[in-house]
Amino acid sequence: MPSKKSRSERASNRREDSSASSASSAEDPVPIRTTATESLLGWLSLGPMSGYDIRQKIESSTANFWSESFGQIYPALKKLSNEGLVTMRELQPEGQRLRKEYRITPAGKVRLREWLAEPCGLQVRREELLLKLFFGDKAPKGAMRAAVEQRLAVAKRELESYGPIERELAAKMLTHPAAPYWQLTLEFGKAQAAATRAWCEQTLRELDKLEKAKTRDKGGRRDAR
Repeated sequence: MPSKKSRSERASNRREDSSASSASSAEDPVPIRTTATESLLGWLSLGPMSGYDIRQKIESSTANFWSESFGQIYPALKKLSNEGLVTMRELQPEGQRLRKEYRITPAGKVRLREWLAEPCGLQVRREELLLKLFFGDKAPKGAMRAAVEQRLAVAKRELESYGPIERELAAKMLTHPAAPYWQLTLEFGKAQAAATRAWCEQTLRELDKLEKAKTRDKGGRRDAR
């Protein structure tokens, strides 16, 4: 008959189980929970802005990795205002349209810091090109090459687009405390686009080899007949 465990042994086992559970959860991917409200708090931490201002800032900076549409921005600003995380005032300079300007509150700054300290979520990647390439042996001749060439062109355009952004950041590096952090996100984009370009170029060479091998095999079968 198994012996009964002491209270200290049971407590020790519970601690071990809890530690194992914590370690497992720390390694598991965390789903993305960030919404427009958190990202807008980040933008408003840079200074007062209207919804239109925020959209323009996004388009010229984070759009390659995180974007918000007007349909997301305005409801989120209303929600933030209702929760006391931002304030809103209406401005109408002479001869201009009414403008709603939003400003982050102390409570909003606290919420922003809390969000920045939370674990980052991971998004399951869906890449149609890779899915098609996986089944590429059944594709019509030239289809996979055309798909990879298209992705290569996109990567090259992305790399070219980073040039003006990098020059603008260089001008702000000594004057804006957030500029070094913006540079880090830019370096990620450049590295990703450069890696994609290199992969596309290598893949095109491999596809050419595969196509030549298929041609030789077909010729060999005809000769055998």
